[in-house]
Amino acid sequence: MNEKIDRIREHAGRCLQKFFKFLAPRVAAEYANKDQLVSLFVTYELDGYDNERAILLEDDIAFLPWRVPQFVFHQIKPFLDSEYSISILKGIVTSSGGLTESTLKASQQTLFEYLSQMSEIKDEAGNLDKAASI
Repeated sequence: MNEKIDRIREHAGRCLQKFFKFLAPRVAAEYANKDQLVSLFVTYELDGYDNERAILLEDDIAFLPWRVPQFVFHQIKPFLDSEYSISILKGIVTSSGGLTESTLKASQQTLFEYLSQMSEIKDEAGNLDKAASI
């Protein structure tokens, strides 16, 4: 089961890399967090992941460790406060109840870190900032 989930995550990551490398530049439409998404999927540095240099694969696509849950959940953290937050949070919560230990741990850690950050964002009256609680 774990191997299948890892392969699906890797395939999805590579498909998104190819999309953002080759098709997204041709799309004239604007979408939320476009620059951040392009940066995530068309990167040559493993930002936040031991600062290793990425290996280039076919079509000048960087190898990113999509099979590693810690890498994937770390990379999506910046998008938790974006237009995609509801979908991402649903995925993290679903993964937190998963059967594979590595995915479970990585998703729970990301969720707890995000919730901890939310509890630290308070306005002057001591209430949670409304923008952070959405």
